[in-house]
Amino acid sequence: MDIKKQARILIIDNNRDFVESLRNSMEAEGFFTLTAINAGDALDVCKKKNFDIAIIDSSLPDRTGDELLSELRAVNQDIKGIIIAESATLKDAVSLVGKEGLISYENKPVDVGGIVAVIRKCFSRKVAENMLQESEERFRVTLMSIGDAVITTDHEGKIRILNAEAESLTGWQMDEAAGRPLEEVFKIINEDTLLPVENPVRRVVREGVVVGLANHTSLVRRNGDDIPIADSGAPIRDAKGNITGVVLVFRDQTKERAAQKKLRESEERFRSLAELSPFPISIIGASGKYDYLNPVFTDVFGYTLDDIPDGREWFRQAFPDEPYRKEVIEVWKEDLRKTKPGEVRLREFQVTCKNHEIKDVLFRSVTPDGSKQFITYEDITERIRDEKEIREQRDTAQNYLNIAGVMFVALNADGIVKLINRKGCEILGCRKHEILGKNWIENFVPQNRRKEVASVFQQLISGEIELVEYVENTVITKSGEERIIAWHNALLKDGVGKLAGTLSSGEDITERRQAEEALRESEQQLRALSQKIITMQENERARLSRELHDQIGKALVGLSLEIGWIKIQEKPTVQSLDILHEKVLCATSEVRRICKGLRPMLLDDLGLTTALQNLMNEYKERELFEVQSSLTSIEANEISPESSICIYRVAQEALTNAGKHSGADIININMRKKDDNIVLIIGDNGSGFSLKKKENIHGLGLLGMKERALLCGGSLEFVSEVGKGTVIILTVPLRQ
Repeated sequence: MDIKKQARILIIDNNRDFVESLRNSMEAEGFFTLTAINAGDALDVCKKKNFDIAIIDSSLPDRTGDELLSELRAVNQDIKGIIIAESATLKDAVSLVGKEGLISYENKPVDVGGIVAVIRKCFSRKVAENMLQESEERFRVTLMSIGDAVITTDHEGKIRILNAEAESLTGWQMDEAAGRPLEEVFKIINEDTLLPVENPVRRVVREGVVVGLANHTSLVRRNGDDIPIADSGAPIRDAKGNITGVVLVFRDQTKERAAQKKLRESEERFRSLAELSPFPISIIGASGKYDYLNPVFTDVFGYTLDDIPDGREWFRQAFPDEPYRKEVIEVWKEDLRKTKPGEVRLREFQVTCKNHEIKDVLFRSVTPDGSKQFITYEDITERIRDEKEIREQRDTAQNYLNIAGVMFVALNADGIVKLINRKGCEILGCRKHEILGKNWIENFVPQNRRKEVASVFQQLISGEIELVEYVENTVITKSGEERIIAWHNALLKDGVGKLAGTLSSGEDITERRQAEEALRESEQQLRALSQKIITMQENERARLSRELHDQIGKALVGLSLEIGWIKIQEKPTVQSLDILHEKVLCATSEVRRICKGLRPMLLDDLGLTTALQNLMNEYKERELFEVQSSLTSIEANEISPESSICIYRVAQEALTNAGKHSGADIININMRKKDDNIVLIIGDNGSGFSLKKKENIHGLGLLGMKERALLCGGSLEFVSEVGKGTVIILTVPLRQ
């Protein structure tokens, strides 16, 4: 212990030079030193800091050194004083003998070495006293706060100290037990015989060693009750090694004994269960050695404790293939690291038995307290084989389903998809994992039909309605498209005959239904066209009849009358012949006009381009609307007669419709060659019409135009919108 570093010195003297000189000397010795030049400063400093030694001038201006020492001790009663005088006399020293706190009286000039020796002697004694006091206090506090019961005695066995736990167990209080013989307070007997047990203090004193109580010792408390205890006694020795007393430590073992009893009972029950268990069981201790193998373990694997005394030998024999053994060991260690005490670890391994038979085994291991491992083993060889066969059968069935040309879907009683084949995935546009486990109705039935379908499905599963074997309804694909499916349905039942779900095969008939709808529409169009053709034929016959009757008939009747008139004249006049000639010309013109209406002769004589130009000129002359055109010359050998008449009639029909219905004032006609086709585009700025209304297609002759285009291997497209005019695009092939 470094006294210099611990002692704090205060020097009080009104001679500044003396104070500084002494301070430097004391600090050179390693003491913490402060100074004051009068009594007031010294008192102020002491109030702020604690000092061990005050070196005081005996004759301060306002009081004597011993008076100031008394005042300083009133502030800090532990401070000691050294009085220094100019010339101390024996009389002065005698007068201060017995002064409280005074440890020395020195003359000036001072002997620093002497003062240091006085301080060291005084302070070392103080430190030793403090340490002893602190040690005793720590010892007392430790004894009083320790969890076990503690009794200390002198060398004769008389009680010195009882801590709180000892008071509680013995029933004696400290003030009552102090000084009494140990046997009076600490009565111990054998649990089984109830006979007194030798006092441990006697044995400790006699043998001088630490001793413990025998097993099955009970403490008889002050009220006569007895409790099981475990204790030990140790000698207390002085500095010379002599035994000055004994410390006795003991504890109540009531709960521990009960726990031990339960553990023994539990172990007995476990052993009984383990012996009767149909499964192999093993217990591995914290050191890795096997503590127990039940008989079934040996029956199943053939190994005994002699064969596999520890885990290392078990791994070596049960997993003879080194790579597989390393893999098993790593997995086992990883499971131990990850799981908490009490958590069950499940693993499946292939174990090689003592007879070299390989078995599939399910391991269930648990570490209850973080040390021992309890393991049960289940031979699942047959189950693995059965599962393999089931998987193979399932895979085979799945392969059959995958090559089927229709969708197969199995739903459980909650409507969850449990099976889907490849065709089903293709139709729905999903991968298998996007379908399995999903609710069929919520994911693959159109929104507007989900409530209805869900209600029917629940009634079916609950047995309220019977299954409809064939039904057609729509599904919704991943892209949002609706497809029409023709379903054939069957019910699935569990092992007890309860409805477990449905199995359905579905054929995508969307294209078939669309084709049937298109066929029905085509038939309707064909009937409309046939009706139109018949009507047109009848109208044309009626027109021709009127034309022939009204125009040619009148001309021929006129000619007949003129000829009859000429016959009765003796000499026909030139005027009569001129009139006859004029009527013949009129009749011929009408015949030509009628023939032109039936087939434009310009197509045969001058070609398509000229015929179209002549047609446009006729409409220009009638001043119905302005016709703008851009016509590429088409040679006769470039186009078939059928395509030529098709282009002419489409143009004629378009101009007629524009004049009758559109109210257009400008018609634009464009004809050009494009690739291997002739493209005719006719557009107007008229009122337009809606293509969604079938009556517009039929009523405006557009259907007839389409049929003409199809007959010559071409196509016709309409572009029209109400208020924005109409564009007709005709495409026919060039002659190859």
